[in-house]
Amino acid sequence: MRPLSRAGCSLLFLFLLGCSRHSLPDDPVERMGLTGTALGRSLIEKAADLANSWMEPNSGTRFAPAWKASDPQESKNIVRIYAISDLHAPATYMVAVPTHCRCVFVQPSAYENWLQNHLSHDSQTLEVSEERLLAFMLLHEAGHITHGDPGEFDGSETGVLNTGTTVEKQREQNADSFAVEQLKRAMDRRKDVTTWLNAQYASADLANLAFEMQQVREMRFFGSESLGTPEAFYDLGYTHPNFELRLLTVNDMISNTATSHQLLANFLGKRMPRSPVLFEAPNRTATR
Repeated sequence: MRPLSRAGCSLLFLFLLGCSRHSLPDDPVERMGLTGTALGRSLIEKAADLANSWMEPNSGTRFAPAWKASDPQESKNIVRIYAISDLHAPATYMVAVPTHCRCVFVQPSAYENWLQNHLSHDSQTLEVSEERLLAFMLLHEAGHITHGDPGEFDGSETGVLNTGTTVEKQREQNADSFAVEQLKRAMDRRKDVTTWLNAQYASADLANLAFEMQQVREMRFFGSESLGTPEAFYDLGYTHPNFELRLLTVNDMISNTATSHQLLANFLGKRMPRSPVLFEAPNRTATR
């Protein structure tokens, strides 16, 4: 075997040096310049168990917290969940499917803050289970994974006000529909009492959250129900529909009642363009 020339050795050294400098870490959290956290792990574990119980057995998706060992026989179906801290993490990564990773990022602190900001905190505040709500969001992310379009539950609530249709918004609606379908099927599995009961409770959580959001909206935008305030009813940005609208749509798909139809129709009616004139005196016939 002929020894490498000096030039060959130099090329080999540069190649190895380049590989060591530019190789990416195996952990997707580190790869994206984010930081993991141990906070919120219990919440995520409970939500993952609930989401797995609601998913169709042949769906090809099983959630598993990244810090726990998973069944090797289900490796091809496993979607790992990573808990990330709010250090360097964008607001949109509250619950997200990052690009180029069959996984989900959950930012527990952002999720907790988001939920608290959407509850009225008065004497009549309705119960909303944080683990069941997060489990439903995981079903939404499973929809993104199934459809092959990475996305996120966007908690930033910033952007240009609009009511237009975009490809990104349609993807979010498709993921919502996927989540609803999984939950509805779980609500039909009456023989599995625990799964059925938790799915029923989750349906109530979503209805309660919609009521709470309406109360919060009226506190933040007083008179919005009468005025159709754009900040309350329009979409904030071009990637995600208004979340209250999404929630009312989800509830309507689940319950399919006259009440759910009316609530959704009322909200959609507030998204129609309105004249800026709030009051105009009636025309009068001139008199002498």
